[in-house]
Amino acid sequence: MNYTGLLPSYLRGLSAVLVGYVQIPSSGYWTFSVSAGSTARIYIGGEPFLTAGTSLNGAEASATRALAPGVHSLRVEYYYGPNTPRLILSYASPTQTKIVIPASAYFQAIGVACPPDFNHSGAVNVQDIFDFLAAWFAGGPGADFNGVNGTNIQDIFDFLAAWFTGCH
Repeated sequence: MNYTGLLPSYLRGLSAVLVGYVQIPSSGYWTFSVSAGSTARIYIGGEPFLTAGTSLNGAEASATRALAPGVHSLRVEYYYGPNTPRLILSYASPTQTKIVIPASAYFQAIGVACPPDFNHSGAVNVQDIFDFLAAWFAGGPGADFNGVNGTNIQDIFDFLAAWFTGCH
C-alpha cells in the first residue's frame, strides 16, 4: 500500500479509513511498518496493532506479531494533518524481506480475498494452477503474483505456497 501525495494541502484535516484483508503467505513473526505524514493506526484481526503519530512526518514506525498463514482483516485509519501527505504500509518476516504490501496481497472484499482462487470460481482447485501458469507464461494479468520485481519464477513458488495454504 503506497499512497504518497495523497491529498492537496487545502484538504488538511481530512481522514480516511481503509478496510480490507491482507494475505499472509506463511506462519511466523510478521513485522508491519508504516510511514505516514501524519497519524496512522493499524488494526490486524480487529485488534489494535500499530500507531504512528504526527511527529512521524515520513519516518517509520513498526510492530511485530505472530500470524498464521491465510487472510487477516486489516484496517488502516489515516489522519492527514500538518505534514506531507503520505501513507506507506510494508511487511516483512524471517523468510520475506521487507516490501510494500503488494496489490496481490491486499483485498477490499473477502469474496475476492483468496489469491489462490486465481480464476475466481469460488473454489481453490487444480484449475487455478493451470490458469495461473497460463497467465504467467503469457505475461498476463495477475502473473506478478507477489508484486515484487516483475514476473519471475518466485511468483510461481509464491502462488503454489498460497494454493497449498488455501483460504480461510
